[in-house]
Amino acid sequence: MYRETSTSGHELRRDEKKGESDLATPACLSDSAVEVPLDSKFLGSTQSKVLHPQFMSLNEEEADKKDHIIVAFPIVDTTLPPLVRIHSECLTGDLFGSLRCDCGPQLRFSVEQIEQSGGYLIYLRQEGRGIGLRNKLKAYRLQDEGFDTFAANEKLGFKRDERDFEMAAKALKKLGIHKIRLITKMFCMRAALMVFCTNLTNNSMFK
Repeated sequence: MYRETSTSGHELRRDEKKGESDLATPACLSDSAVEVPLDSKFLGSTQSKVLHPQFMSLNEEEADKKDHIIVAFPIVDTTLPPLVRIHSECLTGDLFGSLRCDCGPQLRFSVEQIEQSGGYLIYLRQEGRGIGLRNKLKAYRLQDEGFDTFAANEKLGFKRDERDFEMAAKALKKLGIHKIRLITKMFCMRAALMVFCTNLTNNSMFK
């Protein structure tokens, strides 16, 4: 069950009696909001169950013109700020299980935690630390020659890390969220979000 709202907040509640999620969608995101059933085995669970998050695409007129995605899971504990994972796209790790990174396991762990507590996955389309898939594969070749990740990016003419988390802050603003529990081990991500006035609790689930 979905209901649209023009208020500044985005509330998600799990309706245990009806077995449905009553999700409130900000009007600015409602044109793309849709439930996409997911199989929990994707998370590595031994028992299969169907998850019911709501997928939303950030508006096309945003500055970088990329189709970033918000995946919203119903809030279970309303006394806590929502869990949020900001995940940069990694085709090789997220989809194919590449052993060159731990992006896939981080994504699955985050979704599992968010599904249990409620919150948001913000999936940013900035493959290869922002340099794109083709250049990431070129960087892999350089890494095989002895360059580390950052040096390889610089060798290709990019900054050490081209990712930009402003879009994630804009997503949270659109959702009316100002305080979150951020699932990350990246200080630079926390610092970037603080610049855009998002309050973070002391939460890091990756060691």
